Amino acid sequence: MAKFRNLLIHRYGDIDDSKVYHIICNNLDDLELYLAEIAAMVKCDL
Repeated sequence: MAKFRNLLIHRYGDIDDSKVYHIICNNLDDLELYLAEIAAMVKCDL
C-alpha cells in the first residue's frame, strides 16, 4: 500500500484506473487491519 500511496501522490498522471481498482480489491486486508488498530486505540484509556 505504501507504493500505491506514493504513486497516487507523486505520479498521479500515470494512474491506470484498472490498476487502482485491482489494488483496492486485493489489499482490503491492509485497510481492515489499519482500521482495527485505530478502533483499538480509540477504545483505550489514554
